[in-house]
Formats: sequence, structure tokens, C-alpha cells
Amino acid sequence: MDEFSFELGVVLSPRYGLDSSEQAVTFRIATLGKEVSITARPPGPLNHANRISFLCHGFSSFEAAHAAGIALQRAVLVGAGASAIGVDTGVDQTHKSDKDRDTRPPGYRVIDERHGLSVWGGQLQPQSYLSNVHMSQLPRIDEFTNFVCEAFAANLVMSEQQCLALELYGLSNFESSDRARFLILITCVEALCTREPRAGEQLKVISSLVQVIQKAVLSPSERESLLSVLGEARFESIGKACRRLVKGYLGENAKKRFQELYDLRSTILHTGTCSSRVNIESAAFDLNYLLSSLFRKMFL
Repeated sequence: MDEFSFELGVVLSPRYGLDSSEQAVTFRIATLGKEVSITARPPGPLNHANRISFLCHGFSSFEAAHAAGIALQRAVLVGAGASAIGVDTGVDQTHKSDKDRDTRPPGYRVIDERHGLSVWGGQLQPQSYLSNVHMSQLPRIDEFTNFVCEAFAANLVMSEQQCLALELYGLSNFESSDRARFLILITCVEALCTREPRAGEQLKVISSLVQVIQKAVLSPSERESLLSVLGEARFESIGKACRRLVKGYLGENAKKRFQELYDLRSTILHTGTCSSRVNIESAAFDLNYLLSSLFRKMFL
């Protein structure tokens, strides 16, 4: 019987690496019943790698290997967020049939840049060639792998918004502009929120305004535009939803700090800049830490 395996290629942000001088680290995912190895690509110490590979063998079918790989890809996103590591886990590059073989070395499929999920089995085996740069600010690798195991065991069912927040968080760490990175991180918090509908007198006021607009002498496009605005007004503001989320998981002090950061976001978006007294790099650092804490509370 053929044995199937998966490999998940991950790009690490230049801002972060992993705190290990080993070339490979193995950890066991109890709920999977298998060991997963993390290696640098190309081979070298993990604390100098900007690309790493998660490799797992011993699956009885393509489908089992693929399902485990998808689950690990999601767990790595959560574990990286909880560890405040920026990652890009790529896309599903899985190929199921022999038609995907490369004609160069028999029995091999050559991928010039392994990034994302690949599954193989039988006689079809992968090769890859990757680049390497030096890293800094190294989180402990055991903390990272523990978070990955927790996320895998939780068998998380996440909304598309939550998945988007994790993806944006990872990619924010690849952004060289502190101002742009700060705005991406704010968007991560917004993506985690669910806006609740307004109630009581607020809805009565909105309904009255709808009637005024419907009776007003307006062009169809003007009327549609105003009604669309009022449709959105039936729900709380995104800022309020964010504050409620942060307070619910992290407490009042975190909510107050987030409000300061959200006010800064408004200033930057409306003027393109902020006060000279504001250190935008420090603000992005605070927001990065707040999001990492949110991910731990929400998903682990």
C-alpha cells in the first residue's frame, strides 16, 4: 500500500524568526497521532530561516493526508498569531494524479518555490529549491509548536472573517511601512467583529428618516444612496463593535488603549499623517501585541 505525506511550506516575516539553532525540530500532535517535523528551507539553522517546512508522513490515503494538511495550515495561522509571529501559509498546491509529474528526474515533481500545501504518495516525491535571509526577534519555538498543537486539537471552525483576520495579521508583518502595517492591524480587529443591530429609539429615528427620504424629490441614484447609508446605520458602528470585542476578551484597560489606537487610525486615514508626538512604530507594536492576545483568548 502506498504511503501518503503532506508538506506545508511557510514564509516567515523578516521581522521574526524561530528561537532554535537546530536544523529540524519534531513535535507530536496527539489528536493526529503523528509527529510533524519543522525544517528550514534550504537546510540550515531555524533561527536563520525565512522559509520553513512542516512535514508529516504515514497517511493511508491522499484524502487523509490532505485533510490533515489543511487542518495544520489553519492551526499554524492560529499558532503564529498567538505567538505574535508573522507567517504566510500560501495556498493549497496539492496535486492528486500522476499527470502532474515533471519530465526531468523520473519519479520527481520539481517545485521551484514550495509555498503552501502539497500532498504526495506512492512513487511521486517532491524536491524544492528556496532562498534564505537572516531573521531577528526570535519567539521560542516550543511556545509556537504548543500553540499549533492546541489549535489543531481544538478542531476550530472559523468564519471567513476570522480566517481573513489571521491572514492579514500574518501578512502585516511583511509590510515595511509602519503606517501601512498599523492600518492593516486595525483591519484585523475589524474583521474579527460582528456588528450588532441597534434597538429602541435609535431604530425609530432611522425608520422616520427612511420615510422622509422615500417622499423627498430625489433622483433614483440619490435615493438609493441615502437609503443604503441608513441601512448600514441600523447596525452599531464598526468602532463600537471593536471596542466591545476587545473589552469582552481583554478587559477595560485594553479597550481604552484600543480606543486610542482607533482614534489614531481615523487621523491617519483622514489626513495621511499623525502628530509628531505619536510614535507610529510603537503604536503598531501595541496593536500587534493586543491582536496576539485576542487570538489566544478567542481560539485557544
